[in-house]
Parts: sequence; structure tokens; C-alpha cells
Amino acid sequence: MLRYGVAVVFLALVAADTFCNYAITGDEILVEAVPIGTYETSGKDTPRASWCIAGCDTKVSVKGTLLLLEAGPGPKTSYKMHRHVNMKDRTIYREIYNQKTGELVRTSDGDGDNTFCIDDTVAAQVDAVFDKYNTVDNIVKGLNATINKPGWAYLVIEHVDDSVGEGANLKFDTNFCYKNTFKQINNQYYFFDVVAMAVDDRNSL
Repeated sequence: MLRYGVAVVFLALVAADTFCNYAITGDEILVEAVPIGTYETSGKDTPRASWCIAGCDTKVSVKGTLLLLEAGPGPKTSYKMHRHVNMKDRTIYREIYNQKTGELVRTSDGDGDNTFCIDDTVAAQVDAVFDKYNTVDNIVKGLNATINKPGWAYLVIEHVDDSVGEGANLKFDTNFCYKNTFKQINNQYYFFDVVAMAVDDRNSL
């Protein structure tokens, strides 16, 4: 089981140097990962209450509080996800829970999972960018240029072996895509995460 002990690691490493000094409403999507190689953002990614990315200056950890502009009527069910990356075996193990009931909804152990990327067009665009580019910086810029949706922002994370991740308030929504892939570059494997979403700035100052 992944869910025990992960919070201790995040407390030690995630919010070390860069903070999100904004009032949390509780509706934000939460994305955390540690240890990681690096991360980058693009699109409408100016730091603000609705899109705040925090981490160590050395970028070995990341925590995002991200307010989603949901498509269509709500409210939608929220989910939590616990995840572990094994680079040596090129495997990723996920546990997804109903956030309200705590019920285990599903487990999976493959990459390229579209569970939280339900818009087939966006999912295909993300895959195309992953296929074309090899660095976090180029991937995140490629997402912005390829998806090209007004009001969207993008976060790309490069993981390392034994990286653990947490997600909360995750939604099945066409304005939200959270997916990943393993990629072989010069005989070495890399694992990337992407968050692509419409940011809700309606109440931002």
C-alpha cells in the first residue's frame, strides 16, 4: 500500500523554499511529487491563488494547488490518487480513491493511463508532444503551443526512481488532463507527468 508514510516525506521536502502564500479554499486540485528531477510550467502560469506551484529551489520536489475551471454543471466527484514510480522496472503503481467515502476505486500499474484525461483530443495531443520532445522545458512549451486553449496552464514533472506522488480533488472533466509516460532517451528511461487544465480565475485578484 502506498498511502502510509507518504505525507511525512512531503512535509520534509516539498514546501521547503517556495511557498504558496494564498488562502486555500479547499476546492483546489492538489498535485505533489518527491523526489523528482525537475519541473517546469507554461501557458497561463503566472503564480496566483488559482495556480500556485511550490517547491525546493533545487526542484527536487513540487507541490501545486490548482483551481480548475470545470466544464459543464457540477459538482463533480473528487478523487485521491497515491502513486509510486519504479524506474528500474519501468513500472508505476496507482491507487485511486473516492475522496468522500475513502473507497478504493481502482488500481493500475501501466504508463500512459488516461483515467484523468477524458478528452480524447487533449490526450492525443499530450501523447504527440511526449513523442516529439525529450526535455521538460520543451515538453511544457510544446503542450502550450499544441493544445493552445485560452486560459489553460501546464505543469510538467520529470520523476526519478522511487518517486512518490499524491493527488487530491482530481476530477473527471474535459478541462483537466493529468497523465504520464515513460520514455527512452539515449538508452536511458525517463518518466514524465503532465497537468494540463483550464484555470479558474473568476475570483482571483
